[in-house]
Amino acid sequence: NPYSGTLDGSGFCILEMKITNELVNPGFFSFLNGSEIKNICIQGEINFIGTQVASYIGGFASKSYNTIFSNCINNIEVNYTNYGYSYIGGFVGIIENTNFVACINMANITASEICGGFIGKAETGENSFLQCINIGNINGNNHVAGFVGYNTDVIFNVKNCINLGE
Repeated sequence: NPYSGTLDGSGFCILEMKITNELVNPGFFSFLNGSEIKNICIQGEINFIGTQVASYIGGFASKSYNTIFSNCINNIEVNYTNYGYSYIGGFVGIIENTNFVACINMANITASEICGGFIGKAETGENSFLQCINIGNINGNNHVAGFVGYNTDVIFNVKNCINLGE
């Protein structure tokens, strides 16, 4: 079941989170729906070798629907090798109707497929970035970007954001 509550980190950080090959669609949360995540930072690493099955990987969540992130910092380094499709994001692997306000991605991401500093794939709905920054370096083979790796004709509202990563 998806997490659908509010997580207010009160400015605290979760440190040294480590995720390896043992989980399907890893992240701090597996699935968010109707959630609010605010005032928190996470730091650590995800090292993963995928299978033929599609994978969604993000520091905060593998999937996020109808969710708001505000004043959050991601510093989860992702090193991912996959033998099928994958959607890798610093914050979230795949989103629908998700908004980011004053969030920062500091993590470097290395993936064999689709990856973005914030989002691997934006699937449907209206999504937004307001006053967000990507500092992390994003490396991959196909559909690689500082904010969103792959967008399927989704509406994005972007205001006062900057990509400083490579």
